[in-house]
Amino acid sequence: GKLVYVTGSQVVVADEAGLCNQQLLRAHDSPITAFSLSPGGLYAATGQAGRNADVLLWDLNTLQVKARFSEHDEEVVALGFSTDDRLLLTAGHQEKDQKLFVLDTTTGKIVSKAMLEFRKRVTACAWAAPKGPTYEFATATDSEVALWALDPYTGLLSQRKVTTGSVRRTFTCMVFSPDGQWLYAGTTTGDVLTINVMRAAVQLTHPACSNGVGGMVLSSSGRLLVGGGDGSITLFSNDHMWRDIRPFVVLPAAPITSLSPTADGAALIVGTAAGSILRVASGTFSHHALSMGHTRAVTRLAFGPADPATYASASEDGTVRLWSAQDQSLAGYVFEGPQAGPALSLALLGNDLVVSGWGDGIVRAHARSSAPPGGQLKQAWFVPGAHSLAHSCGVTALAVAHRGHFVASGGAGGELRCWDARSREMSAHMKMHMQPVNDLAVMADDAHILAACDDRSLSAWDLGTQKCMATWRLTTAVKSVALAGDQVTFVSAGLERNVSVWDLRAPDPVATLAGAHEGGEVRGVAITQPPGTPVGAVAPLLLATGGGDGVVKLWDLRAPGQQMPSPQAPVRGVGVAHAAPVTAMAFAPHGGMLVSGAADATIATWGL
Repeated sequence: GKLVYVTGSQVVVADEAGLCNQQLLRAHDSPITAFSLSPGGLYAATGQAGRNADVLLWDLNTLQVKARFSEHDEEVVALGFSTDDRLLLTAGHQEKDQKLFVLDTTTGKIVSKAMLEFRKRVTACAWAAPKGPTYEFATATDSEVALWALDPYTGLLSQRKVTTGSVRRTFTCMVFSPDGQWLYAGTTTGDVLTINVMRAAVQLTHPACSNGVGGMVLSSSGRLLVGGGDGSITLFSNDHMWRDIRPFVVLPAAPITSLSPTADGAALIVGTAAGSILRVASGTFSHHALSMGHTRAVTRLAFGPADPATYASASEDGTVRLWSAQDQSLAGYVFEGPQAGPALSLALLGNDLVVSGWGDGIVRAHARSSAPPGGQLKQAWFVPGAHSLAHSCGVTALAVAHRGHFVASGGAGGELRCWDARSREMSAHMKMHMQPVNDLAVMADDAHILAACDDRSLSAWDLGTQKCMATWRLTTAVKSVALAGDQVTFVSAGLERNVSVWDLRAPDPVATLAGAHEGGEVRGVAITQPPGTPVGAVAPLLLATGGGDGVVKLWDLRAPGQQMPSPQAPVRGVGVAHAAPVTAMAFAPHGGMLVSGAADATIATWGL
């Protein structure tokens, strides 16, 4: 079967058997705020906020936009298909006026519309099975539920308010019973309200979970499945006299945000706020992850020195994850709790250690072999206060020696330090920069290091004397640096639109890729050479850049037979997979794969 989900401003259509086979649907220019999949699987609808708060109707057979609806002004907050896929409900939220529309999915035209109450935001909607020529649906705001009746042939729309009595809740999701006589409404307090549709009154309130109801769906037998913010999934019976109801499964990746049964009813697809998609078997209730990911911007990506099969990612969500490059499955993860802050920097040391730098100023190392596949890695060692100063705190850059005997780190205060990999004692301290060090590159002799800094400079250091050997000045902050295998050529990028190519022996750039990305800054660069190239040999250079436009570009920086990088490096390839600025890049050790990460928490792998 197919999985359809949203990330950032794009829709992903993937095979359930292997999420690596994906199609990306891109037509929005800002993050998607509302999403709905038609019950028959024919269509998907997406809506966004911002200047172009449009609703897009996607044909999932052709993977093309079937219709674009542009009547909303500021934000689309709710979308819902009728049970026969013929109608689409759209609700917007604006400061001055709030509108509700019902669209014909065949033509994309308006069937009916209504004005909503001032400043009452629609939080959920649901359709009942059609009865004759009339359709019924429900909408919920922060504390009210409204029942609507629609004649699609005349466009007549009538509304009834549900009497809630003393019950005051904020609603998160709704679903009708199969016969349409009951409406179930989930709330932020974790209980489910049963509403008598004929009487338009609350019949029963029952606690279902903690941390709010994230999603509800009807099982194949017509019973209600409730997914909670605590990761629980609970099955309710039809007698409306719910007693001693307990969850049949509690998922580790809480909280649950969506539930969707597979077409054959054999499993339940569960989405979570932790960026995971899980499959729960109906009979055994066993579950496994189909996809896992970060929930905030990716800050760093890294391969091991000689292991192209595994790479690691760090994120602002406070996690470090280890991935299989072959099938993108999670090989392990690190979570140090909210007190550690975001994971700012990353490097792989040898074949076992994942070294990471955190917002609390601590360098931590975790053993890859300390946990089963997909499990939480155990801490092997840490360096307390590595970059925790009175005026700044955070390990903003990491690099490891090629021989693995030291770890180099850069801090938010501009200091550079080296740590002995065995004793974890400081072996070098260098200070010249006054702003954060953003990136580091250790040269092949393990005696010199390059640093890129926010103070608009690049610097080269001798680790033996702990002195700065050279400094290069730019016009804006330098966010990334990459060193070529010849140990002479390096590339820098930052907040300016240009990518600068340098020779260690020259004071000025030897080449400049002007306007490399239309989206402004270039925050990620990486360089690779063909496998088997000896150190110091002149070989073709491939440069990868990631820009603020979310685009990844591959450049022929130095063609075969050339001695110097070309000032007019041709673009070898352009890839689009991110919906936000690219923030990290890394080549596999043998140059066969490129990995990019972005501010929308997505990671993309590229074959070369």
